[in-house]
Amino acid sequence: MPRIKQSSAPQKVDFGRYYKKKYVLDVKSELDFYEIMRDEILGERFVAMIQIPLSSVIGIKNQYQKGGGTLWNKINKKRLDFVICRKDTLEGLLAIELDGPSHRNRKRQERDAFVNELFKTIGFPLMRVPVQSRYDRNAIVEEMVSKMGLVRKRSKLASVPRRS
Repeated sequence: MPRIKQSSAPQKVDFGRYYKKKYVLDVKSELDFYEIMRDEILGERFVAMIQIPLSSVIGIKNQYQKGGGTLWNKINKKRLDFVICRKDTLEGLLAIELDGPSHRNRKRQERDAFVNELFKTIGFPLMRVPVQSRYDRNAIVEEMVSKMGLVRKRSKLASVPRRS
């Protein structure tokens, strides 16, 4: 990309040469998984946030204490594939990671171990799902229902209690 000079005059840059429109879910396995959530879980009470920054659901207790910047850097720039939230309050109820081939990489496994421990420590449910060409819809829904603390009543989801 050409270097853009700092000046007050607007410069013409051919953005079309460097950028393109992208689908939010550009991998078929992600779209297939989303469709299961949409059809079976979301409905009128829940919404799915997609590719959400980890720092949007986990915060630092005192970011300005000594070492706070280091703690922030550990969660900054990491993303979660999906977070299911209450539609009325946007309270996060379940984080979901789809584990594809990149999760076999040593660095990625270290990142995953950090995220697993972090979610366990703060008591935020995390669901890891291996990427598949075809998902077992019933197994996925049952695990989501269980991790979100929901109860299924005649194929309807009962209320999830508010967290305090």
